[in-house]
Amino acid sequence: VDVTFEGYLPFSQEVVLRAATPREILIGALEPDPALMGTRPGISLELVAAGALGLLVGGDLQSGCSGGCSAGLPVGLQGLLHGTYSFRSGFGLGVHAGYMLMFQGVTGSAQTIAPVGKPISPGVTDDSLRLGGLRVGPEAQYRAGKAWPLTLRLGAGVFLGSVRDGRKGTFVDSKGGSYSVDTSQSQSATYLYVSPEVRVGKRLGDHLELSVGVEVLILAALAKPRWDPTDTVQSPTDGLGTFPEQSLTGGVVIAAAPGLG
Repeated sequence: VDVTFEGYLPFSQEVVLRAATPREILIGALEPDPALMGTRPGISLELVAAGALGLLVGGDLQSGCSGGCSAGLPVGLQGLLHGTYSFRSGFGLGVHAGYMLMFQGVTGSAQTIAPVGKPISPGVTDDSLRLGGLRVGPEAQYRAGKAWPLTLRLGAGVFLGSVRDGRKGTFVDSKGGSYSVDTSQSQSATYLYVSPEVRVGKRLGDHLELSVGVEVLILAALAKPRWDPTDTVQSPTDGLGTFPEQSLTGGVVIAAAPGLG
């Protein structure tokens, strides 16, 4: 007796019929075919925890960093939840949502403060930048392979967040004296993005898979976050002053995010 059904391993059992044997009921229990488990249609949820490595951040702080100035490597982390409906062909459509946080330090940056009615005060600052926000958007993917499925995914969406710049520095006033400045600003940051991704997984059962992969996040700013030049700082001698307007990030930000799913 042979029993077959698409997507399952075949069942086969030899039965010997004898006149003296009472009637038997044969149960042909079929097991899912592991070779086809990756192509069964259905809904999947995937949680990805990843690092974030800035390949390009830009902005006036970075572009103006020269001489004794040093710009650190932008690093951070992100978490994403993917919900996908996969078709038998291997193609899938879904949505994703998550949060990304990235930090960068710029030390020894040459800056100036313009006091009201006084000469420009030169100085040097250390800036601590933090970019963080929510990601959300649609995505499409293609999966191939069985025990070790390969996933190619392309996402798009909007990033809604802010850029914070914590700035500390030392400046020289109009009388040659030294004074310290410790201030910060947070500016809204809205980007549109695309995010190609590749992942390799290992099936651990009918409903569980572990994967590793890397996503490249390419963000385009709707408006560059900038230091607000109307925000004042205080000099003991020269009174109130302001920093010049500067873009805190560039018009395009690129980050790589390797992670586990």
